[in-house]
Amino acid sequence: ARTILNPAPMREEFATKIKSARVDLLVLNEVELGQLVPSFDGQAEQLAHLHQVFGLDQVVLTLGDKGCILSRRGSDPIHVAAF
Repeated sequence: ARTILNPAPMREEFATKIKSARVDLLVLNEVELGQLVPSFDGQAEQLAHLHQVFGLDQVVLTLGDKGCILSRRGSDPIHVAAF
């Protein structure tokens, strides 16, 4: 079984729960990313931090009308345009 988590609406305790929940795929938006990883500049650094600190293999960052970014541990992020 796979676990997909969309932390909306974001709550403070999610950071702790993500580490222990064995999440396979985290799907979040730019605001939620900033709440989870507030001290980094730039999405690439924030996504890399999620992989490293939270042990996530895959993250999808939704960008509204700009599409989304698929980030996999150890690979370059892939931007998918909205359609």
